[in-house]
Amino acid sequence: MNKPIAIAALALSLLPMAATTAFAHAGKKHVMAHKMTATTMYQCAKCHMRFSAAQAKKDHYKDSMDGGKLVPVK
Repeated sequence: MNKPIAIAALALSLLPMAATTAFAHAGKKHVMAHKMTATTMYQCAKCHMRFSAAQAKKDHYKDSMDGGKLVPVK
């Protein structure tokens, strides 16, 4: 008789912890998505292709296909 009561008490004590953890993770996903959209993009002056900041830095801020200059875009 004591074992089922102990299991029920344990389940009821863990329920609030699970609920608060779920809300904390939901908020972090929103913040992470916002940070990802704020990255700097670069655009070729000739062909208007867009590159990420890492790709632009790797190619020394020049388009590898047509040699155009990569300028930052808002």
